[in-house]
Amino acid sequence: MTLTAGTAFLKFDRIITSDDDPDVDYDVMTDVEATAEPSHASAAPVETNRSAREGQVKPVDLRTVLRDRTDRDHRDLDALVGEIWHTPDDYAAYILMNQRAHHIVEPRIEAALRRHGVAVDYRAMRHALDRDLKAIGVQPLAEEAPFLPELGDIPALVGAVYVLEGSRLGARLLHRKVAASTWIETFGTRPLMFFEAALASENFSQRMDVLGGLMTNRDDLESAVQAAGDLFALFKGTAEQAKIRHTMRHKERR
Repeated sequence: MTLTAGTAFLKFDRIITSDDDPDVDYDVMTDVEATAEPSHASAAPVETNRSAREGQVKPVDLRTVLRDRTDRDHRDLDALVGEIWHTPDDYAAYILMNQRAHHIVEPRIEAALRRHGVAVDYRAMRHALDRDLKAIGVQPLAEEAPFLPELGDIPALVGAVYVLEGSRLGARLLHRKVAASTWIETFGTRPLMFFEAALASENFSQRMDVLGGLMTNRDDLESAVQAAGDLFALFKGTAEQAKIRHTMRHKERR
């Protein structure tokens, strides 16, 4: 299973769009304000609809499968991150989390895609997070990488891209609340570069639909779900580290 530079889902457009970009797929990452009960659809088996006559596997709705199967991970991460617009410390912990996680994950995804002949450059996202940390005035967390799965096969790469792109879409949901906070102007430079870079998203839903066609059997889907879960674990572990850092910082200032 290989990819080519023309594959639709790999068209990562970096043009900044408006806050109201209709391309944002709000179903991919649950709204941070959602109060609905967790979905129990994850308990349902994955249906691949194999055709006995043609011997082929029809594409599944990959976004739905990944969303449902990682629902608990996503909700746990939301609970760890909290309402980042309330205080500068809450926001600093959020930026710390993303800065470390993106610096660990993005180069691996870039390298994996290059091995499939596709050039994708996430450096603008990492640079934006670096600038936000500098504006906030905090040091980054250590970048030693935890265990992460190899991203050599397409299913694992698909799961990783889903979580990474989803973190960017999640940032878009938070942008306005943080920008409107009462404390944001206390910084000499408004630390909103990550949010502004996150606005540069194009055709996420189309990319995931194309990827759905590559997930041809249960093993492929399970590999994608496993990789997505591993990346959520990285984000959750980093969120905990960031919270500890800023809890200690808050106590030192008292």
